[in-house]
Amino acid sequence: MKKSLVIDARTIGKTGHGISKYTEGLIHSLGEANSFTQFILKTLQISSIQDLVLTCIIHRDCPLDSPARRFQTIEENTSCYHPLSWLRIPRLLRHLKADLFFNPTFASYPYLGVDYVQTVHDLNHLHYGNFFQKIYYKLLLKKSIKGAKKLLTVSNFVKSELENWVKLPPNQIQVIYNLIPPPIHLSTNDCKSELEKFGLQFRQFFLCISNSKPHKNIVFLARCYQAYRKQTQSAPLPLAVSVRLEDIPLPYREGIISLTQLSDNAITALYQSTAGFFFPSLYEGFGRPPIEAALAGARVCASDIPPHREGGEHCGVNIEFLPPQDEPSWTTAFLSASELRTN
Repeated sequence: MKKSLVIDARTIGKTGHGISKYTEGLIHSLGEANSFTQFILKTLQISSIQDLVLTCIIHRDCPLDSPARRFQTIEENTSCYHPLSWLRIPRLLRHLKADLFFNPTFASYPYLGVDYVQTVHDLNHLHYGNFFQKIYYKLLLKKSIKGAKKLLTVSNFVKSELENWVKLPPNQIQVIYNLIPPPIHLSTNDCKSELEKFGLQFRQFFLCISNSKPHKNIVFLARCYQAYRKQTQSAPLPLAVSVRLEDIPLPYREGIISLTQLSDNAITALYQSTAGFFFPSLYEGFGRPPIEAALAGARVCASDIPPHREGGEHCGVNIEFLPPQDEPSWTTAFLSASELRTN
């Protein structure tokens, strides 16, 4: 008898981010001989993927080429985190006669009516969140975690945090790493064509793909970059960051270029073309951008935190790890990347 799996894929939209890419990667890999497929088969107690009926709940912004659209889909345009989802998602699950609901986000439901699996990517908001985010984690997310049939997370680092926070037994939590596909290699000419849109030149800029949240440490990176500009003996290279400069309190912005709403193709071209990729985050659950950049061939400097080392080792990439708050080390890394960019 076939079993029904429903995956909430509403985070998959026109522009990718960590949870979106995580969800797409798992959906794309379902059926392959990997840990996620084996996890689903075991949880649903079926022997083959042929015994599975998969439905993806998608948002109208889900791209037409998304792996979520390769399966049966049902559209629901309410945000994962909107209270209306508390009513609509249980109704959809009843309509679809779901045997298992896979929730790859932090969204928490007072009631679902079916067995569910949830992914907790990190406990960032417990460490760096505002008052309301911390209340959400403690009152809603913790309850959702305890009610899950199984809990997934993206690194052993976060698994250890969850065991301590929720007091779950280790066998209740399974680590399934982000599935990062091999990078699409663009020709030098294609890269230059993408760079022209941003006024950048091949190997003549630094790069940071991140967001403006405080734990991403972008203000610190900007300070180190300004120190590099003062110390370099040659013309300083610009620093391209994927955040709006007005969203972060930068005292000095000289040489810093804001890039937003980047397509996957543009990000690939930036990774392949940069003189150096910098990621000084103070906290991550996994840390996807440094790995993507390294796989694309970039020189990568990332903060020396456990999930970065774990992710880098898992994916077999070469990353230079630097103390996350050591300004001289990061300034020197900018200088070194500038000097070695032609190599």
